[in-house]
Amino acid sequence: MLAIHPDTQAALESFERTPSHAVALIGSPGLGKTLLAREMARQVLGITDTVLTNYPYFRTIVPQDGTISIAQIREIRSFFTLTIPSHVKHSIARVLLVEDADTMTREAQNAFLKLLEEPPEDAVCVLTLAKPQRLLATMRSRLQKIQVHKPRLEDVLKSFQPLNREQLEVERALMLSGGNISAAYNLLTDTTATTTDASVELVKSTLSADTFTRLTMIDGLISDRSAAVRYVDTLILVTQASLHQAVGSDVARIKRWYQVLRAAQQAQVALAQKGNLKLVFTELMLSL
Repeated sequence: MLAIHPDTQAALESFERTPSHAVALIGSPGLGKTLLAREMARQVLGITDTVLTNYPYFRTIVPQDGTISIAQIREIRSFFTLTIPSHVKHSIARVLLVEDADTMTREAQNAFLKLLEEPPEDAVCVLTLAKPQRLLATMRSRLQKIQVHKPRLEDVLKSFQPLNREQLEVERALMLSGGNISAAYNLLTDTTATTTDASVELVKSTLSADTFTRLTMIDGLISDRSAAVRYVDTLILVTQASLHQAVGSDVARIKRWYQVLRAAQQAQVALAQKGNLKLVFTELMLSL
C-alpha cells in the first residue's frame, strides 16, 4: 500500500475522472511519484497492474546517464502513431510516462513540446519531476500540475506493515534515508540491503578518514560513473540523517554536517552535468 497525502489523493482522483493530455507529478525524491504515475496510467487505461507491465500502449522514458536526450524523445514519436486495435474501446488508449522529466535537455524539451502541441485524442503523457523550474516556461504552461505532498508519518508506517518489520526499524530507515520513502524501503528489503549497507559503510569510512586518505580513495570511488553517483547519493542521505540527529547539539557539529551536505549536493549537480569525475571527487574529498 502506497502512502498518499489526502490532498494528493484528491487531485489524483480528480484527474482520473477527467484526464488531461499532459500532467506533471511534482514532489521531492522518494515520495513514490513513479508508483503514482503507474497507478494513474492503469486507471485511465482501464487495465490491471499486471497487464500494464507489458502493455503495448504504455511506454516509459527514463534518464540515461543522468539526462533524457532528444534522441529518446524522437524515438517515442512512433508510439503516438501506433494504430489502436478496434477492440480497445477505452477513451484513453495509450499512456507515456516520463520519469524525472526535469532531466530533459533543452533540445529534448523542445522536441517534447511538439508532442504536447498536437497530442492524439486518445493519449496521456504523465511526467514525474522534482524541480519544475528546470523545464521551459512554454512546456510548464502545457502541463496540468499535481503536487505530491509528503504523506503523514502514520500513513507511511502503515505502508511498511507488509514488510513485517518493527516500527523502530522502519523509523530508523526513514531517518537514515532523510525521509526518502523509496530509499527507506530499499534499506528494509533483503534484495538491496547488502549493497545499501556497503554504500553506507563506504561513506562512513571516507567521512572518518583524514584528507590524504580520502584523496587516495578517489580512484576506487570513481571506478565507474554509476558507482560515483551512488556514492554521492548515499553521502547526501547519510548527511541528512546526521543533521536530523544533530538537532539540539553544539553549533560546530551542525555547521560541519551542513558543510558536508553542501559539498555533496554540489558534487551531485556536477555529476548530473557530466563533470569530470576525477575533478569532482577531488573537490568533494577536500571539502569533507
